Amino acid sequence: MLEGKLSDRPEIGKYSSMIVRQVDRLSQLIQGLLMLETPAPAMEPLNIHRVLNDVILLAQTEARGRNVEIATAFDPSLPEVRGNQDQLQQLFLNLLKNAVAACPESRGRITVTTRMENRFYVETASERVRYLLVDVEDNGPGLDEETRQRMFTPFFSRREGGTGLGLSIAYNIATAHKGRIHAENSDNGGARLRVQLPVTETRRTAARGDAS
Repeated sequence: MLEGKLSDRPEIGKYSSMIVRQVDRLSQLIQGLLMLETPAPAMEPLNIHRVLNDVILLAQTEARGRNVEIATAFDPSLPEVRGNQDQLQQLFLNLLKNAVAACPESRGRITVTTRMENRFYVETASERVRYLLVDVEDNGPGLDEETRQRMFTPFFSRREGGTGLGLSIAYNIATAHKGRIHAENSDNGGARLRVQLPVTETRRTAARGDAS
């Protein structure tokens, strides 16, 4: 006859908790692998600040748990982007989670900034496309060259327990939106991840032979 009940053994609770964590980790890994093949998203005009505010709200619990402050510096005059709300939320949530993990505990700070990209535009035979910028900047240790070069590669991670899929998914979503994403070190020593997304407003160029 077994002595005592299984439920009375503290090891059972410990191992059960461990199993649940591993199941959650594997579930997240599978979801991440599926999202690497990002399907062509259904697009609609979106206010980028509504997307970002929803994402910041979702990230606040984890940020507060590490005593990380999330600040914003939004340009209220930005035009809408043409995008998929669910995918853009996933993109920026992945960036914020990465930034929270990079911040020092108890004095971390993340700044999310938006503005128009005024340095360049894309011009084709029929239109000129402008871009807006979203910067997610942390006050962590910054990026070494290998990390900067490989951080959007699937399964590359410097973080213990990281799957290396979050930033790869963000990269694929940005690409699916005909946008761009890259990383750099900021002036404060932390990392800055910059997303460039095309806006819905495009200016038609004059056709050949038209009066200017």
